[in-house]
Amino acid sequence: MVIDIWRKWKACANKDEFTAKRKAHNVRSSAVKTDKFVASVKETVDNDGSQSYTKITSDMGCHKSTICRTIKKHIGYSFYRKSHCMLIMITSKKSRKVKAAALLNEHGSAGMLRLFSDEKNFIQDQMSNRQNDRWIRNDIEEVPVVKHTKFPSLALSPAMGTSCLRSSFKRAWESPLKSTRRC
Repeated sequence: MVIDIWRKWKACANKDEFTAKRKAHNVRSSAVKTDKFVASVKETVDNDGSQSYTKITSDMGCHKSTICRTIKKHIGYSFYRKSHCMLIMITSKKSRKVKAAALLNEHGSAGMLRLFSDEKNFIQDQMSNRQNDRWIRNDIEEVPVVKHTKFPSLALSPAMGTSCLRSSFKRAWESPLKSTRRC
């Protein structure tokens, strides 16, 4: 290729006006990253951003690196870890405020300055793995937040909690009544 161009240049009379002409680029018939393919990958990622590269690869039927390059270069998305924060209920905030005031007013801590913050509570949660729970998004603000609490039973919605309690109390009260009726 290069030697052919060099020979043409050497045979040319006016070397200043010589330009090497290249063949026009033709997309091969087996090319994977077409506009239609990029659009389908973008639609898949937009529908469910929590899918891994492996899952998208098996759905699309191509190599993992093809999906990776398409998402990063053509679509412009990145993998982000889910944000983790502490779920603090209003009642627990109130109780913390009362306990903090009582602690500050104790006789022994008169000269010490203590600071209390609701912002960070580091708790190890085995149910949510920060390294594996990743989302493919354009901006980190679009990634959902995982909220943790020390006491998950308090974080239940009131309707759900009362229905669970009613059913458990109902079972507890029904069993002795049934046994007395049989006797």
